[in-house]
Amino acid sequence: MRKRAIIVFATLGMILSLITYVVVSLYGVSRTTVAGLEIAETALKDKPFISLQYSSESEKDDLVTIVKAIRSAQKMKEDQETGEPQYRITVKLNNNKTMEYDLWLGEKSGIIIYVPEPGSRYRLSEKAADDIKSVLGKYRAA
Repeated sequence: MRKRAIIVFATLGMILSLITYVVVSLYGVSRTTVAGLEIAETALKDKPFISLQYSSESEKDDLVTIVKAIRSAQKMKEDQETGEPQYRITVKLNNNKTMEYDLWLGEKSGIIIYVPEPGSRYRLSEKAADDIKSVLGKYRAA
């Protein structure tokens, strides 16, 4: 009986680890692990024009807005030709690792790709795309 309980708990632990890995792989980031992010226009050779830090009260809301938009993206079933990305988002995590995403913004939605998995495309909702555009506009005007 004791051996069976150990096996059950070990299995549950592995399942929880797998679920965590899948969520982090798909969505990449959560508010609690993000230290900052940079956004660069790819046409400008990836020189960041936005750099946000989670520790800055004035930048935290904008950073969280972008992270939420990334996390809300839905995996696309069809492979859509995207061409050269408009933006590169580099998310800096608290453990000193980074995650990179390519971003395309259209009139009514957007597409985001986690760079290490170029075959996986995620669609941003109209609201998520508008939220990102709002943040971009705020810093572009500054």
